[in-house]
Amino acid sequence: MFKNTMSSLSIARVASVTTLTLVIFGSPAYAVDWTESADAGDLPGTAQLTIGPANEALNTISGTASDTQDRDMYKIVISDPSAFSASTTGGGGSFDPVLALFDADGLGVYMNDDGVAGVSDASLPAADPLGPASPGSYYIAIYSNETFPASGAGVFPDDLIFPLPVPPFTDVLGPTGGGGGASISGWIAGSASGSDLGYQIVLTGADPAITEGDLVDLSGTVQDAGGTGLCSMVLASGQFMFSCNPNGPFALTDLPRENDGTVKRQVYADGFLPRIDVLQDSVDETVVITRAGTCPSYNTPYDPGVFPDSAGQRIDISGAVLLQDTQTPICAMVLANGQFMFSCDGSGSYALNIPLDTNGQFKLQVYADGFAPTIQTFDEFSVDNDVRMARAIECQ
Repeated sequence: MFKNTMSSLSIARVASVTTLTLVIFGSPAYAVDWTESADAGDLPGTAQLTIGPANEALNTISGTASDTQDRDMYKIVISDPSAFSASTTGGGGSFDPVLALFDADGLGVYMNDDGVAGVSDASLPAADPLGPASPGSYYIAIYSNETFPASGAGVFPDDLIFPLPVPPFTDVLGPTGGGGGASISGWIAGSASGSDLGYQIVLTGADPAITEGDLVDLSGTVQDAGGTGLCSMVLASGQFMFSCNPNGPFALTDLPRENDGTVKRQVYADGFLPRIDVLQDSVDETVVITRAGTCPSYNTPYDPGVFPDSAGQRIDISGAVLLQDTQTPICAMVLANGQFMFSCDGSGSYALNIPLDTNGQFKLQVYADGFAPTIQTFDEFSVDNDVRMARAIECQ
């Protein structure tokens, strides 16, 4: 993806707002125009869900990337795989966009840097042998040409999902990189540049991910057994919030249902066992969670240093979540300084890009259903950490 050098991860400077348009030819007469709400996420678990009325195609998605490190991902439904195509117009100058499509499991489908030699516009062509093979849910991502989707621990170049394009950068590429056999878990990028990079996505052969009127609202208060409100993370359908200001109350709205019509509400708090409930409809209720008690630790203690000068610096952390002192992977929610992901790819691996707190530290919190929570604090010099979890039944 490097046009000027293949040995540097420097990001091209963007001097002004650049507008991109992803085009799929043949716009329908009636269609949904979706505008990015807040900031779209960059992984399947945080991708922005497109929403619209039943039986109407998704025509456009409009949004803004904050800088060249900002990756935007949207969940869509591809209703006609043979007709699906996407391309950008308005690329050029110092910003060179890339398009990539991922399936419902976060596995790479295909990507492209330049549709035509010498023109900085990406193209995912219709009826391409590498294109989507069946209708269903997919994720479309737009990002800088010097940013790379990765799986596993996000090691460059071993974990790249797609291979690096070579001149003239026009090849449509499948997920044949070293990390192409696993779901996307993060991104590899150089330093950020530019600001307010506007784009528009125009689609045919696609529908909104969620139908209006089929959404769920969850609200209430998180408490302990004594009725004290708790600061916790409440997660459902890819949306989350912290019930921390004040402690206890939470509200998540416009949540999509799972394929079986339910919504899974997950509540995690430091010192408490996770609580996971499968709900049939909207609810407003008190959620009581149980203290973990005294649990054995299978992790080596770490005494983090205090480095105020590193406050706000972003670092990459990674590792695996494992059962006790074995190599058995655990599907868990991994949270660190406001960033989270699930270690559910079968290897227990996690990889996050996180900001350091005011002490130059990060709190690594790991929660899994049926296991005692594991909370540890590290500094910037301890970024590779396997987390070993005790079963809840081991706690007293």
